[in-house]
Amino acid sequence: MKYEEKDYWNARYSSGRTSGGGSEGREGLWKVIRVVEVAKKSKVRSILDFGCGDGQIADKLFANLGTVEYLGLDISEYIVNKNLERARGRKKVNFLCQDLSLPLSIKKYDMSICLDVLFHLSSDDKHNKVVANFFNSFKKVGILSCWNEKILKKYNDKFASHTFYRKLVVPEGVSYTKVAIPGEPCKDFYTFTKK
Repeated sequence: MKYEEKDYWNARYSSGRTSGGGSEGREGLWKVIRVVEVAKKSKVRSILDFGCGDGQIADKLFANLGTVEYLGLDISEYIVNKNLERARGRKKVNFLCQDLSLPLSIKKYDMSICLDVLFHLSSDDKHNKVVANFFNSFKKVGILSCWNEKILKKYNDKFASHTFYRKLVVPEGVSYTKVAIPGEPCKDFYTFTKK
């Protein structure tokens, strides 16, 4: 059976499963700490979350950056509706169902984050469109985590049906820092700024 993002994530979330290990435990907490540090340093007032999933990262961001405007985008209608229920009453917080590879008809945000999303995209075309949308979506800073080439040795090209490796190509005019995620040598964590 061919992997389709929307079907896969709706089924996964409706069965009670989470976004996965990258949003949980030490790794999820490490990412939140880094996002909060960069957001505060860059005086971020709005965050766009590409592939917000079950909202575990968003919840931790709200606890640390409660006054920022936040928009979480995800392809799963099921999880977007769950996130909207959980966020009821929170000011400046919203979630939208969106195929991230399609053109975005929203404003630019101070910061965009895209954490562990790229390796769940089913085609090179979708990957390239999501990367382009991500880089066009932020005014100040972008944060992205994704697999690096070490994943090829780890899995020897035998990935789960919903995961794929593609090299990240950073567009011209964007500077960045890159660090390995502690305990996850196959994942890199990028912080991007536009020149």
